[in-house]
Amino acid sequence: MYEESLLITRSMSDAAIELSNHLSIMLMQIRQALQAAADGQSYNLPAARFPDISARYAAFADAAIKLILLIEGRVIVDQRLLVFRSAFSSVLHDTRELMYFRLVEHLLPNLPVDNPQGGTFPYQLPSLQQAETIAVLVVKFGDALGDAVAYGDDLLIELQNALLGDLFKSKLPSRKPLDPSRRAIVLDKHRELEQWFRTETSWGKHASDVTLLTIESFSNQPRK
Repeated sequence: MYEESLLITRSMSDAAIELSNHLSIMLMQIRQALQAAADGQSYNLPAARFPDISARYAAFADAAIKLILLIEGRVIVDQRLLVFRSAFSSVLHDTRELMYFRLVEHLLPNLPVDNPQGGTFPYQLPSLQQAETIAVLVVKFGDALGDAVAYGDDLLIELQNALLGDLFKSKLPSRKPLDPSRRAIVLDKHRELEQWFRTETSWGKHASDVTLLTIESFSNQPRK
């Protein structure tokens, strides 16, 4: 299981880092263009295109889903590993919300669109206020992608400790986040962490709401 987890985790982490860097470069280019325009100078169009950003996100999400499926399929190794399912599900929830409900609203009208006949369609830079909104969303997206990378590292540490710790009479130390609002996933704290994901994250609250709505839906159906 460790070898499979290593391959998928590295794939997910690489996709997350590439996407985060791509968004950061996009934001820098938008700000540079706005500054040049304010100074009355010519500027280069931002190189980012929304379809490419969407494809990069799809690569990340696909790897994260594969990791969740691997955990579910190998849970016999240690049932505590299910806390990682919650961790990656939470990240996917947050990034999907940002990608398809918030970023799309602000990026689609504010990024150049390639013309199939060559060049781009007429383009207008975003306003300063729009650029700052994009900046806030990019930071939030980067934080969520950073969580995915960190949780992947936690998974590899915990797997090594669970599968090889007794053999080598040694254990790797768990990650210690500098930001107290972030969580490191440690199997010995799986109950506490599962509770936190279920009650304190957007994913957990959404899942709870869906469960309540489902129960209400079935309870309101007429009995045969």
